[in-house]
Amino acid sequence: MIQTGKMKQRKNKRNLLIVSVLLLALCFVTGCGLFKSDTEQLKDLLEDKYGEKFEIKSYYYDGDMWAMCYPVNDPTLLFQARTDEHAERIKHDYYLQNIVARQVEEEYGPLVEQAFPGSYLSVDISHTLSSVPETFPRADAVTLDDIMQYYSENDISSDIVLNIFVDTTQMSEDNIA
Repeated sequence: MIQTGKMKQRKNKRNLLIVSVLLLALCFVTGCGLFKSDTEQLKDLLEDKYGEKFEIKSYYYDGDMWAMCYPVNDPTLLFQARTDEHAERIKHDYYLQNIVARQVEEEYGPLVEQAFPGSYLSVDISHTLSSVPETFPRADAVTLDDIMQYYSENDISSDIVLNIFVDTTQMSEDNIA
């Protein structure tokens, strides 16, 4: 069959339409940079809240978005954050608690190691700070006293769990008894 100019033109238009629809579908699926991903939104929310940049190590959805995050300047300081399902607001995070837990571990860890050679201290502060007041110390200055005072003033209960992990093979018989 010999194609006329109009037939070729129609075929080209149809092909262009098919390619356009496929590109739009691909853009819809991948986002094409037109919309921020939930992880990008969470990083922005954390930066707005704490004034520093964050990265997301992992995340999952369970109605809400749960993510393991860390500040760019300290990848070892992992903390959990929870947002609503579209990452439009942070419901709670454990950033300040993990900073303070690290401070307690650094202060009291050597005492635990001295008493129980080969052991280490792990601290967990269980309550979340969903909203940080403007007057609250920044992350680089927050202390356990700040958090406890805030909990006390706002009638919030919290647990501070000190876990001491002991390698009993490193201990003398005097320390075990």
